[in-house]
Amino acid sequence: MWLFLGYKTMEKNAWNFIISKKISDLSLIHKIDGHRNMKILKTNGNKKCNFPECIFSSSPKHVRITRYAKCASLACSETSGNCPFSYKIEYCTSLEIAKYYSQGNHIVRDSEYRTRNNITPTKFKISDSLKTYVDSLIGVGVAPKRIYHQLLNDENFIDKPSLKWIQTYVNHQRCANGDNEFKKLLEVVKSLAKTDNQEYCTAFTIGIDFDDEGIPLIGDGSDMDPFVVGLTSLGLLQKLEMFKSKELKVMLHIDATYKITKESYPLLMLGVSDSARTFHFLGCFIISQTTEPIIKYCISAILDAISFTNDNLLSWNPDYVMSDADPAIRRACVSLFNEKTVYLSCYFHIMKNVRENIKSLNSEQYIMIMKDLNFLHNSRSEEMFLERYEDVNAKWRNQSLNAFAEYFATNIMCTSFSKWQVYHTPSGYAKTNNPVETFNGEFKKTYTQRKRFLVTDAISLIASMIKTESTIRQDVPVACKPGPVRRFTQVGVNLYNNKKFSVTQTGCSFKVMKIETDDEDEDLKNSDEYVDRNSQESTMENCQCDSFFKFGHCVHQVMIAIFLGRHSSVRRLVNRTVRRPTGRNRRGNRGLSRISEQVSAHLIRGPRGRPRSRPEGVRGSRGSRGRPRRMGPALSYE
Repeated sequence: MWLFLGYKTMEKNAWNFIISKKISDLSLIHKIDGHRNMKILKTNGNKKCNFPECIFSSSPKHVRITRYAKCASLACSETSGNCPFSYKIEYCTSLEIAKYYSQGNHIVRDSEYRTRNNITPTKFKISDSLKTYVDSLIGVGVAPKRIYHQLLNDENFIDKPSLKWIQTYVNHQRCANGDNEFKKLLEVVKSLAKTDNQEYCTAFTIGIDFDDEGIPLIGDGSDMDPFVVGLTSLGLLQKLEMFKSKELKVMLHIDATYKITKESYPLLMLGVSDSARTFHFLGCFIISQTTEPIIKYCISAILDAISFTNDNLLSWNPDYVMSDADPAIRRACVSLFNEKTVYLSCYFHIMKNVRENIKSLNSEQYIMIMKDLNFLHNSRSEEMFLERYEDVNAKWRNQSLNAFAEYFATNIMCTSFSKWQVYHTPSGYAKTNNPVETFNGEFKKTYTQRKRFLVTDAISLIASMIKTESTIRQDVPVACKPGPVRRFTQVGVNLYNNKKFSVTQTGCSFKVMKIETDDEDEDLKNSDEYVDRNSQESTMENCQCDSFFKFGHCVHQVMIAIFLGRHSSVRRLVNRTVRRPTGRNRRGNRGLSRISEQVSAHLIRGPRGRPRSRPEGVRGSRGSRGRPRRMGPALSYE
């Protein structure tokens, strides 16, 4: 009975995988390189093999033989008669694969056994082909468990190591190849240096010095020795010559994007935009810190590259500089450009900061402040802005919003980032940093696919991206006048086709008027941002609305073009997808909600704005996608 219990206890212990190897001769199955001798005790055969290799094999029948063995080494037998260390061997007769497992501990430890026999046993000998394959996976950053998974399901390799062996090998390779990785990085940077016969679309490095031996000085990323590597091409820099030849104003966009490298080094993007808000990429820098000296060095490097590649741009200065509220970028630009350059703040970041400050207010105050902010943003002169601000500030203080009024005056008005109104730039130019932000999103979606890379691989990837962008953007012209806005075109077509507005012509001018109807159209209710007047007089070339003053395009011009038959609209299927509300709209109908005010007025809400009870006459409610939501015992489809 006690022997039976002991046998059961031994069988419940887990078997530890040792190695998988190819064996053609069964007489050698009891020998493993680097392990002690064993003695076969028991054999079980003629069972169906369940190896992963057999599942994907085309052979019709696989038989597995299982053998149990114990330690038969001389060192353990001299110390004690019975060594508790045991083996289990599973052998597939079709594929001739043997898998070894172990259980228990030797009486004589491995360190003592090696000392007695003067040997250092190797548990696994890796082949050259397997080593090359594993090293390639380590080079691209594959985790050890993922490497083990791929080896386990790969029929090309028979002798397969254990997970513990792979983990040890990966850690050893990463520690031992640290210097090799930096040497590889230096080789990649050196190979991208500018040559005398530089191709038009091929990327080359900027902002890098070389020592006497030709080794690039790129730094190690520390505070004392920062890492800076810039990349651009002749094709990208030649775009500025088009602005110069056509005497167009240039807006420079600067922005840092993150989550590119595994070392968490940001990528500083630089580019310019034209009057149609088309972004023209100039170059980028992988930097270790976003401090003022580093950003200033990067901008100086790209200015030197512009002057070196084109004699007409020796003292190039942008007319406008657009960035977020980063003081390091602002101070770096002020120290490099002349006094004629206007430094703008992204209006999106202004709205974002205001939303964060007023998120605790009720829905009426929240909507009022956001409309007032848009009202200030559309000011057409500094005098108009100051007059509007006095009225808006007085209204805020009369409605007990003194805290927000003080915040707005201190953090928005009286700072170096106060130029976010539309009158600071000509009509059509960008009012936000959206051109470069959109390019950053496309870069991550198309090229990096939302993955992080080692700095060496990231530089190679950016070099290939620059070659692609240089080739694509050769035929992209620089706009001389504002271009159409896609959302204005969509809204104008919908409003005119649904007969919400009418157009009448008087000579060369047109009058766009809203048609009074009893029913309130949902699209018209949400188009207040684009249609700022119920009646508007305009021409094909000019309009007096705020949207035209800001973008050089408006919905009124779209309706006039449809009226004259000059707009070729393409019929498309209506997209019925309802997006789930996010942010403030998701909690308590605060913000710009589409739920009717009549139903919302009957809801009793808690401290977080969530409804506590149902309105009268409503048996059930619907979710964000129009599906019925269960409320109590009934399920309503009304």
